[in-house]
Amino acid sequence: MPTSVTVTTTYAGEKAPGYIAATLLASKTIDAVTQHLNVPYKLVLKKYANEASFADLTCDFTPTGTVTLTEASLTPKQLQWQEKICKLEFIDDWESASMGFGNARTLPKEFGDFMLNNMAEAVTARVETLMWQGEAANAGEFDGFYAQLGSAVDVAGSVITANNVIAELQKVVDAIPTTVKSHRGDDVFIYVPTSVLFFYAAAKQALGTFQGVYEGFGEDVFLGFPLVHCPGMLDNTMVAARKSNMHFGTGLLSDFTDVKLIDQGPIDGSENVNVSIKFSADTAVGYANEIVYYLYES
Repeated sequence: MPTSVTVTTTYAGEKAPGYIAATLLASKTIDAVTQHLNVPYKLVLKKYANEASFADLTCDFTPTGTVTLTEASLTPKQLQWQEKICKLEFIDDWESASMGFGNARTLPKEFGDFMLNNMAEAVTARVETLMWQGEAANAGEFDGFYAQLGSAVDVAGSVITANNVIAELQKVVDAIPTTVKSHRGDDVFIYVPTSVLFFYAAAKQALGTFQGVYEGFGEDVFLGFPLVHCPGMLDNTMVAARKSNMHFGTGLLSDFTDVKLIDQGPIDGSENVNVSIKFSADTAVGYANEIVYYLYES
């Protein structure tokens, strides 16, 4: 059965060029984590820990210290999004003149081009959300970072507002292990949702001449730690971690924009057009004990 298409039009006068899509989330998290591409099935992340232990100098070889090897795995889940569009839906619409007639009838080119682009952007937006909120047990989802962290909440949060955002960010920084803080300026980020980013901007504006304390009015930085805007995160949550400790894996990155539009007319004689995109994705964390998870639970 074709995908339901609702066309609302008066079909009078000239059609303005182009289509307008709703604003979509940008996939920003993917650029702030460690990416693993071309993962055919499963990727094992080797974790190495070597504890230094010194001994007094002697003439003999005296081994000390401990080496611990563990691993985490990342298994991209195969996903798809498919739709079936009936070309007859457009015969009484603005695009009918560009469709041709009879056996030569095609989906309106302008709509087809728009649909391909829009679906690719929608996939990007959906993946951004699933990278945080996804649960592999649900159909069409993979485990996001919240699922990876589970119930290991390090900071019991509050409802974040412009009035308390600085204090709440301070709680996150205070909870970052000293060993991780020592990498400030390298790859330690505080991942925040859209709401926190705007509350922080409002708080800095209220500070006025004291903006320098928080290292630049126009910069998304708190006490030297960059704030990474993650539209897929839930409100009242924050995560502090090294980029090298947050992992995202997939088969081919280009799969996320490879939307196929297949006219079924020459294949089965129908008036349908199949639209399909297939890709894989998963997340993993390396050392959970080095990640700060801030969560408000009502």
